[in-house]
Amino acid sequence: MSNAKKNILLVGGSGYLGNHLRNVISNYNLFFTSTTGRENSIQLDFSDTKTFDNIKTQSNYDCIFILASSLLGLGTTELKNEYIQLDTLGLSNFLQFVNENKLTEKIIYTSSMTVYGTDNVLPVKEDGVLNPLSTYGLSKVLGETILKFHCQSTTTKGVVLRIPGIYGGNRTSGFIYNTAQKCKKNESIAIDSSSLGYWETIHINDLSVSINEFIQNYDWKNNFNIFNISYGTKTDFIDCASIIKETLNSTSEIIHKGNKGYVDFYLDNSKVKQYVTINDNYISSLKSYLKSI
Repeated sequence: MSNAKKNILLVGGSGYLGNHLRNVISNYNLFFTSTTGRENSIQLDFSDTKTFDNIKTQSNYDCIFILASSLLGLGTTELKNEYIQLDTLGLSNFLQFVNENKLTEKIIYTSSMTVYGTDNVLPVKEDGVLNPLSTYGLSKVLGETILKFHCQSTTTKGVVLRIPGIYGGNRTSGFIYNTAQKCKKNESIAIDSSSLGYWETIHINDLSVSINEFIQNYDWKNNFNIFNISYGTKTDFIDCASIIKETLNSTSEIIHKGNKGYVDFYLDNSKVKQYVTINDNYISSLKSYLKSI
């Protein structure tokens, strides 16, 4: 029996999550795409079907992992084309191309906790109510539906991974990073959660390790499946700011503006645990990150 490594393609593998995944994925010949084709990547742009031919440099891939995404629709409900095009028409065209060229029969699609409504029973399971608060969440619901339809219509097997908000690594933005920077300077921190629905809850290293373990262990028995990947523990937005302040021994004043606009919300991870060992590292990972920046 051959022990040759199989090929895996990360579509959008030059992005935030993709950069970190590339450092941990093992036992595969790894290929990744970007819209520019720089830094040893394969140029591929969902809005330009002519670039799809570039991934045919390999005869086939054991798995194609779709990470490509646009965050433009996050925090808005406007139905602009650029907010939903990538996860709808772009994704559809790409799946059709892959199928016609027989490049893989295994697709993993990166979705988001933002597909869920905030009126779910906690912790939110994969069969929870889908009622996105933003156009970004809507685009992910549509993307999931397109992949499911594709899998039901072809021999392709698909997996959707719904992930929470991410922090850490090389990211220099977001609530946790910005709050930490203010605490380091002992500046006041104004918190307005009046329109908040979701927030960052998982460190990118923990998420990347869990995704790699999932790739190694998933059995592909089902035609289509959905998994939450998370710590599976309750977190709180305002408490997070306090943890950051205390960990950094900051004298920053935390100022609350407006009324609390969010409800308790976190994902159930019991389903994915049949393939992945996930520990509740929320506090320890957050504190380690804060001490490292």
